[in-house]
Amino acid sequence: QALADMSKADTYRSLKTDISLEKYLHLVRNHKHRVALSRLRLSSHNLLIEKGRHQKPPLVRSDRLCPFCQGEIENESHFVLNCPLYEQDRGNLFESVMRHSTNFDQIPTDFQKLIFILSNEDPTILRGLSLFVYNAFKIRNQFLIND
Repeated sequence: QALADMSKADTYRSLKTDISLEKYLHLVRNHKHRVALSRLRLSSHNLLIEKGRHQKPPLVRSDRLCPFCQGEIENESHFVLNCPLYEQDRGNLFESVMRHSTNFDQIPTDFQKLIFILSNEDPTILRGLSLFVYNAFKIRNQFLIND
């Protein structure tokens, strides 16, 4: 199956337009934060958009709902931009993004905003994003364990 036809690669295909070493690999010095960001970018995570693919039988995409919102598909875009569970941490990330990029709030769709943030090369935004992703994965796992 061609990469262009695979649903798994949606985010990755939009991020990776050329073969090169990504800036965040050098700029994000905290190993745990860098790994968390890498996992999100590569769809190597436990969000239901991916986890649902591996269930027997696989969950239909439209049924891979966020366990905290129950009305939204739990994909990378929802995780980074919308899920209320991570709202407090997201505030710090968005503050940094707005400070370093004046046109962020004019980006029309959530997916385009996600691609903008994930492909950004500003060191402050990258470090803030990696910290957010690390903390959000931790929060998600704690809530699911206590559920």
